[in-house]
Amino acid sequence: MAKFILSENCLFEEIEQRAHSNEKLATAHCVSEDFQMGKGIAVNFKLKYGSLGTLMDQKVRVGGVAELKPSDEGQQLYVFYLVTKVLFHHKPTLQSLAESLLQLRDRLLDLSINQLIIPKLGCNLDRLNWYQVRGLLFDTFKSCGMMTITVCDPEHFEILPHNLAPLSEENMEFFGTSNSHRPTAAEVLVLPIDLCSASTNETFLKCLNHFNLKAELMDSGVWATLKRGQVVAKYLSSKKIIFWLYGEADLFFTTLETQIVETLSLGLGSSIWVFPKCEMLHYTEFCALLRSKLADHAQNPSIIVCNPNMSTQTMVAGKWPRGKSHHRQSALMIRPGGETTHPERGRGGVIRGRGRGGGGEPHRGRGGHTSTATIYSEALRSIVSVVEMATSTNNNAAENPFRGRGRGRASRGRVEHRDGLQ
Repeated sequence: MAKFILSENCLFEEIEQRAHSNEKLATAHCVSEDFQMGKGIAVNFKLKYGSLGTLMDQKVRVGGVAELKPSDEGQQLYVFYLVTKVLFHHKPTLQSLAESLLQLRDRLLDLSINQLIIPKLGCNLDRLNWYQVRGLLFDTFKSCGMMTITVCDPEHFEILPHNLAPLSEENMEFFGTSNSHRPTAAEVLVLPIDLCSASTNETFLKCLNHFNLKAELMDSGVWATLKRGQVVAKYLSSKKIIFWLYGEADLFFTTLETQIVETLSLGLGSSIWVFPKCEMLHYTEFCALLRSKLADHAQNPSIIVCNPNMSTQTMVAGKWPRGKSHHRQSALMIRPGGETTHPERGRGGVIRGRGRGGGGEPHRGRGGHTSTATIYSEALRSIVSVVEMATSTNNNAAENPFRGRGRGRASRGRVEHRDGLQ
């Protein structure tokens, strides 16, 4: 069975103490599929080891494990990321953690790694029960006799400061955007695009026409000389436009990470980055990587995603929008002979809704034409009916005062008679 050690040292201090040995080391922690890593110990992992693009390009799903191999020949540390949930704000389950631990165990055996240093996996922000997680660790690694697993649980652990760049999705066009709440802030328009399909891309062609760039980029032959992964910057009098040429599919996020860093190095002096949502491939992961790479920047950049097709209606929790009468008649309300009929809904004999109806049938609702006198008349008739029913019941009771009680008396009489026989 594997040996388990509970250490009061910080995880990274424990790693530093053992880094001087020639033995291979491994560490691991839990993440989501989008690799947001915006809170908790995940922040320290992200800032210390980086390489978000490399992790995302592994395309690991829930129950799997992503890894970073040692960057230098002399290093012996492997960093593993247990993917236990889909999005950063979700919570993992014991099942997803168990599946990831099995993948981790098999990978450690393949690499002949016998030293694993971990925090209490999933037990802080993810709210899993440590005693259940400990049981999973015992069950998973019980057959690994040569392995030592050190669980670090310091009394105080410092989380490095990390502020993700704010991102908002707004109902606006990509061209000519404006930022009313920060009118003095400069904007940079960033258009990610596939180089091979640029000539047929509607957003790209609109951009060329809007900013008069067709002659400079396309007609001059400059576009034909570009390659995947490049960053093309155009500075106009009113706007800065950046084109990101997508990389190969297997290095999509690695290329994207490089492009973000290169754009930051241009010194644009822009605090608002504007993107068209329709051109952002792998949208969730794209946004997560973008927010992470723009985090803690001196200019405090924010991100605006333009989505002109976004619904403008805001649904209030627990409330549904009211229906409205339509100006066209339903096919169910027209008989084969052309005569209009009014189907009854519910128990009442009238249609309830806002609009008016034809055929002289009153419609009840806000837009109906039923008069107040009619409403009071119907209410009065209902009251009179109730009174008549009550009066009729009392009269019947007066005619037969023993009604409903005879059986009880007869029954008691028979019982008394039988008692007398005894």
